Amino acid sequence: MIDDDQVRAADERRIAAMVDGDLDTLRDLIADDCRYVHSTGVSDTKGSYLASIESGSLAYSWIQTAEHIHIPAGDAVLVQHEMRAQLVLDGVPKPYRSRAMAVWRASATGPQLIYFQATALPVVTDWP
Repeated sequence: MIDDDQVRAADERRIAAMVDGDLDTLRDLIADDCRYVHSTGVSDTKGSYLASIESGSLAYSWIQTAEHIHIPAGDAVLVQHEMRAQLVLDGVPKPYRSRAMAVWRASATGPQLIYFQATALPVVTDWP
């Protein structure tokens, strides 16, 4: 069983690792059977998602999340939040905003992300 504090800490580590391009931390936090569905509808496995970060085709300049809602579900916790970010896709900066659902599962090493899905929202211009 995992609690909100563990999930919150794991999600904060994941977001920091995405911005830092910290593949070792992401490998630890993302389950081997994870599916990562982008707001474009593209679906990645853990391997293909990490490969896109490692190759530099996907990078994050910054990420902010807000409006977190945690929903316990047995040995998992579902986290809904709004995500704002500055992405760099194939070298081109792109402002980004979505409503996302992350599913975290208990594991021997702590919470692991097993599913992520984003739905695009209109981008706002008053970002930092």
